[in-house]
Amino acid sequence: RSIWEVAGKVVFNGKAVIGNGCKICVMGGGKLVIGQRVRFTAESTVVASTHIEIGDDCLFSWDILIMDTDFHGIYDDGGSLINPPAAVTIGNHVWVGCRCLILKGSVIPSGCVVAADTRITKPFVTENCVIGRNPAVEIKRDIGWVR
Repeated sequence: RSIWEVAGKVVFNGKAVIGNGCKICVMGGGKLVIGQRVRFTAESTVVASTHIEIGDDCLFSWDILIMDTDFHGIYDDGGSLINPPAAVTIGNHVWVGCRCLILKGSVIPSGCVVAADTRITKPFVTENCVIGRNPAVEIKRDIGWVR
């Protein structure tokens, strides 16, 4: 069973496939942009409270979670929010392996492969690399992949 819960805006810039059991949640004020030739295999979740952008020709395996928010605020002694939402950007031609977690503030550059069971919590800058492990690190540069 798939879930489509959208109070914000979803933009498709071309054809996309959203597989069985996927959940799309875009909160009021949030925006999700999906490029052309994007495929979510199955059982993945995307939660956008501010902005999530996915480039063209991306492939997502199963059981992936992408979120730009923690849902609940955490405040310091002075009352300042210490965990604000932050946009997520995924470049063009990115392959994300199964059971990955992509959290607020993450950037995955174009041409990258994210290894299975990787947790990304920060921006990466090198295109065409393999990203993996926990915490996520750049494993190999100058790679290419074929769908």
